[in-house]
Amino acid sequence: MKNFIAILALVFVMALPSTVSAQKLGHINAQEVLVALPGYKTAEKSLQAYAKQLQDAYMKMQDDYNKLLKQYEDQSKLSSTPKPVLEDLVSQIVDLEKRMEKLQANSEQQLLEKQAELLKPLEDQIMAAIKTVAKEGGYTYVFDSSIGNLLVSPDGDNLMALVKKKLGLVTTPAAP
Repeated sequence: MKNFIAILALVFVMALPSTVSAQKLGHINAQEVLVALPGYKTAEKSLQAYAKQLQDAYMKMQDDYNKLLKQYEDQSKLSSTPKPVLEDLVSQIVDLEKRMEKLQANSEQQLLEKQAELLKPLEDQIMAAIKTVAKEGGYTYVFDSSIGNLLVSPDGDNLMALVKKKLGLVTTPAAP
């Protein structure tokens, strides 16, 4: 589907009048720039720590769940255990199961929100640099090649080195 849209966009651009198609196009792999930023590793470590907190919370619930199951098994084997005690244990087990399911269901969404929160300042910084480089270079459109929709891209229109320079990142020369 993405390739179809890219092809459709390319055909559309090619069909435009010469005044419009004469506009300057550029491309950049924004993901590569993001990973190169010094703050990316810090954000990644924070995200991993947050994921570990969620996992630890789930594992604690899992341990509590196993203890409750064991307690229920032990109590149900005893003929002297009153029925309300067993019913209370069942209620606690069911409640804990529901909380575990809810935590598991919400964890992915919470991780995505945390990732967006941590990466937004870096993405904003990259976007500002791309806009500046595009303006300075007279580029009308800049495509993100990390999305994978770029079918043909001349090296001269790759803004990677210029954006990295604008962000103060060390660039290594491309291999011949």
